[in-house]
Amino acid sequence: MEQNNNTVDMSQVNREALIEDIRNVNPFLDNLYREGELTREECDIVRSKTSRRMKACSLLDILDRKGPGAYGAFCAVLKRVCRPPLVRQDAFDFS
Repeated sequence: MEQNNNTVDMSQVNREALIEDIRNVNPFLDNLYREGELTREECDIVRSKTSRRMKACSLLDILDRKGPGAYGAFCAVLKRVCRPPLVRQDAFDFS
């Protein structure tokens, strides 16, 4: 349970950095939809936003409401699709 709390805290601490650094939400939406973490409607809501920043905010808002499982899946996608300095090797090690 402690790991889940740390994961959610990570979302809040790095929210601004994530919003600034996520240039394209589509890889996140596609992966999270495929993994069953987002619905088609949630993906459509994010894609309907008019700016890159608003799309990233919308995605993070949805993940916050869904809880630690969805945010953990987001972190896994983040490690696969983002460039390194945004994702440190130890950034998501909560052991």
